[in-house]
Amino acid sequence: MSGMSPPGAVLMGYNAPAGSPSGKGDWRTPDRLFACLDALYGPFTLDAAATAENRKCEDYLGPGSPLGEDALEADWLQRRVWLNPPYSRDLVGRFCAKAYQEAQCGALVVALLPADGSVAWWHDYVLRAEAILHVRGRVRFVDPSTGKQGGSPTFSSAVVVWRAGRYRPTVGSLVVPPERERRADQTLIVAPAAADPL
Repeated sequence: MSGMSPPGAVLMGYNAPAGSPSGKGDWRTPDRLFACLDALYGPFTLDAAATAENRKCEDYLGPGSPLGEDALEADWLQRRVWLNPPYSRDLVGRFCAKAYQEAQCGALVVALLPADGSVAWWHDYVLRAEAILHVRGRVRFVDPSTGKQGGSPTFSSAVVVWRAGRYRPTVGSLVVPPERERRADQTLIVAPAAADPL
């Protein structure tokens, strides 16, 4: 999204990939990526940034949700939470702060984020996560108007896992196998071996 976010932008639960040709702010998480993460960390019981149309879980936070319409104000209920927040500059950091806070209260939060170590929220919250998994390749988000994956965005993505009491993340790679090669429960996570202390 460019400029100021429209009213309710916090509630949208969609991404606005930078450089997307349509300029829409409602690109969705690919089902295949979500299925792999759900197999690894789920089952997820709450989508913390969604609408009724794009939610990945039965329970969600966003417009029309009986659990709450403002994900940044609602309680995430100590659940296994999926989070694909709006990527606008003014919101992604606020969602990371909320994810970290909710994890300290007992939630497991798994988020798909732009991988950007140059911004404050990355240093303040992502580096305090349990795991940071850099997604191999570019995540091709789904265009809501066509239901098809769009082109490659101009940024790479990371899956960030927050859980209570975890402050030194394991950093690795997430390789989502092509549909024709493997099932979702055979996703490959490559984490480097622990380095010897200096």
